Amino acid sequence: MLTYVVDGVDSSIIRQIGENYLFYDDADSFERFTLDMGLTGVLSIQSGDNPWILME
Repeated sequence: MLTYVVDGVDSSIIRQIGENYLFYDDADSFERFTLDMGLTGVLSIQSGDNPWILME
């Protein structure tokens, strides 16, 4: 999903794609959690948050 940010895709579209992964993927709860955490991180980076702060 980070490539969408680099390509300049709007955050609402990235959120929709990420939520589709979460809702329609047959993953276990841990994998769904990591997908959700990744989506949150990508959207935060796109909004201008410092990645080093997010890592904490």
